[in-house]
Amino acid sequence: MVSLLANRDECTHRENNALSTMETGVKIYLLSSCKLRRAGLERICENEAEFDLVGIENAIPNDMEVLSAANPDIFVVDQSLFGNGYAQDTNAMLHRFHEISHIIILADQLDPSFACSAIAGGVEGYLLTSSPIEEMLQALRVVAMGGMWLEHNVIQVLAEQVVHANSLAAENGHLSRLLSAREQEILCSFAGGQTSKEIASQLYLSESSVRTYWYRVLNKLNAINKAEAIAIASHMGLLGAPQPVLFREMRTNLANSV
Repeated sequence: MVSLLANRDECTHRENNALSTMETGVKIYLLSSCKLRRAGLERICENEAEFDLVGIENAIPNDMEVLSAANPDIFVVDQSLFGNGYAQDTNAMLHRFHEISHIIILADQLDPSFACSAIAGGVEGYLLTSSPIEEMLQALRVVAMGGMWLEHNVIQVLAEQVVHANSLAAENGHLSRLLSAREQEILCSFAGGQTSKEIASQLYLSESSVRTYWYRVLNKLNAINKAEAIAIASHMGLLGAPQPVLFREMRTNLANSV
């Protein structure tokens, strides 16, 4: 119970920060050793008035006060700065970043193990450097508002892990029955980025009823949170054509699935 309340307080705090961000613009702090990448983000911020590049580092500093002083809305961090693979101290580093602000990881190529572990560690965005500029801009907007942005190939990796675990559970008779029409409707609404309040208004339900239906969805899909449920549904084709996932009012914790 204490943990749930803490998460709710954190969401409220981040929503307040998001409103402030919308009024003042998105402040970005880039950490990358790649000169071209640094120049590219500088160009983006020069051309897009809604973004402000408040700092650049070519390595992760030991003193996080240097980063905190800039009061960024988002850290964009090159995955290569964490070394090879997801080491034990990587999670500690991500936690230090997350105590200050949101995090987007940029990777030259998808590292499934790192991606899953990073998301479990609190990362709210995972993008490949080959992503179109438009997708990078949208990711920055969504994450700044407290949501999550994952490319489809990252979602696919997460889905395969979770679906595999569910397949093993199904062999033992633990996978729940299919979703009802109302449960699938609410699942699709959450996948589309709507909040509980918006869904309740749209479907003429109370927010309490929406939460009840959602708990049933989680149980039936054997998922521990929205990220897993939406990943499973996407993998099963329940959400239509695959798209980048937008999550609002949440941080994911996939620790049990990696």
